[in-house]
Amino acid sequence: MSRRLLPLVEFRAASSSYELRPFRFERMGAAVLLSTDAGEFEFVSSDEFSALVSNQLDPRSEVYQNLRSSQIIADASTRSLDGLIALKVRTKKQHLRTLTCLHIFVVTLRCEHSCHYCQVSRQSTSKTEFDMSWENAQAAIGIVFQTPSPTVTIEFQGGEPLLAFDLIRRIVHEAQRLASMTSKRVEFVIVSNLALLDDEVLAFCSENGIMFSTSLDGPEALHNAQRPRPDGDAHARVVSGIHRIRESLGRDRVSAMMTTTRATMAIPEKVIDEFIRLGFTTVVLRTLSPYGFAQKSQNKYGYDAREFNNFYDRALDHMLDLNRKGVEVVEGYSRILLRRMLSSNEGGYVDLMSPAGAVTAAIVYNYDGFVYASDEGRMIAETGDFTFRLGRASELTLKNVFRLPIVQALIRMTVLESSPGCSDCAYLPFCGADPLFHYVTQGDPVGFKPISGFCIRHRHMFRRLFELLRSGSRDDREVLRRWARTH
Repeated sequence: MSRRLLPLVEFRAASSSYELRPFRFERMGAAVLLSTDAGEFEFVSSDEFSALVSNQLDPRSEVYQNLRSSQIIADASTRSLDGLIALKVRTKKQHLRTLTCLHIFVVTLRCEHSCHYCQVSRQSTSKTEFDMSWENAQAAIGIVFQTPSPTVTIEFQGGEPLLAFDLIRRIVHEAQRLASMTSKRVEFVIVSNLALLDDEVLAFCSENGIMFSTSLDGPEALHNAQRPRPDGDAHARVVSGIHRIRESLGRDRVSAMMTTTRATMAIPEKVIDEFIRLGFTTVVLRTLSPYGFAQKSQNKYGYDAREFNNFYDRALDHMLDLNRKGVEVVEGYSRILLRRMLSSNEGGYVDLMSPAGAVTAAIVYNYDGFVYASDEGRMIAETGDFTFRLGRASELTLKNVFRLPIVQALIRMTVLESSPGCSDCAYLPFCGADPLFHYVTQGDPVGFKPISGFCIRHRHMFRRLFELLRSGSRDDREVLRRWARTH
C-alpha cells in the first residue's frame, strides 16, 4: 500500500508567525547549541528551545532576532532569502572547485632515524633501490599539472627526503617549467627531520622558495627517546636545522609538529614550553597514527580517544593561560576547527573534509611508481593491503583517477549529510570525514560513529571550544577568535 506525503503546509502551526529552517542541535548543560548546514550557529536556553520548536517564540525577543539572522527560523520578512543558505553552503564547499591541489611525492623510504611510532617501512640509508626513479617522478609530475587548481603544492616526503635531494632538485626544476607553461603557481614543501640539512640544500631552497616541515616532539630527552638516530642527537640536529632555516630562508619558512604518545601525556606543559622556547607560536596536538607499521607500537605508545581528550584539555588550558599572561601561542588543530566554526573558510585541511580529502584534495605518488588515494593509503599498503592503490602513475590521468570505483566509493561514502551517525550531529557543518581511519580501526570506511576514536575526539574538541565561546571568560573568548583569524 503506497502512502502519499502531506503538503508542507500541514506541518506548520496555524498560529505561527515563523517557520523552522533545517537545523541540528546538541544539549550542552543548561544550553542548547543549534547549527545549520551553512555553518551558522546559536545558543539558546532549554526553555527557549522548547518555545522555538513549539512556535511560541516572542518576535520581539533578542533570541528571535538572532535565530532569524542565522536563518534557523524564517518569517514574512526573510522567507525570500532562502537562496542565501544555498550560497553559504556552496561557499563552504568551494574546495571542490579546485580539485587535488596537494601532491605528495615519496621520493625515498630510506631514513637514518628509527622513530618508535613510524608508520612507514623505513629502509637503511644504503638501500637506494627504495628511491623514486626519474621516470616515475616524470609520470607523477605529468598528473600534477592536470589538476584544475590554479595553485598546486608539491610536498616531498620519505623516509628522509633529503637522502634523495638530487631527485628533489630535478622535480622542482621540471615542475617550475611546466608551471610557467600552464600558468599555474607551484609551491614546494620538504617534510624532513633536518638532520642532513646542509648549505647546498639551504641555498637551493632559498633560490626556489621551498618551505620545510619538521617534527619536534618536545624537550630533548623526550624527542631523542621517541626519535632515535645513530648518534643520539636527533633533538640537537632538529634545533640546529630550525635555526639555520630561519637565518637563511626566513622565520616563517619552517614549521614543526609534535606527535602525542603515552609519554607526552604526562608533560603537555613542557612540550608546549619547548615549542615556545624555540620561537614557535603554533603547537599542533597531533595524535598517534594507527596506520601501517605504527600499529605495532600501539601497545607501548598508544592510548584511547578519551585519554587524548584529557591531554587536549590540559594542553589547551596551559595555552590559554599563557595567552592571558601575554605569551601568544596557538593550538593549531583548534585553530582549524575554529575557522570552520566562525567563518565560511573550511581551511583546506585534507583530513577534515566532506567529501573526504583523499584524491579530491590530495594524492600520493610512491617511490615505486604507484599512486595512492592518500598518504594513509600508501601506509596501509606497506602492510599488504592495496585497497587504496590507484594504479601506476605512468598509466593514469587525473580524470581517470576520479572514475575509479574506489575513488567514487570514497566520495560517495564520505558526504556527511548522508552518513550514518553524522547526518544528525550538531557538529556536522564544522567536521569532516576520515574514511581510512575508520577502515583501519573498524574495517569499514564509514565506521560505527558511537565507538569511533575520530568522533570521540572531535565531538569533545568541538564541545570544549563551543563551551568556551559561550561561557568562557572574555579573555579566553577573544583568544579563540584571534586564533581563528590567524594563519
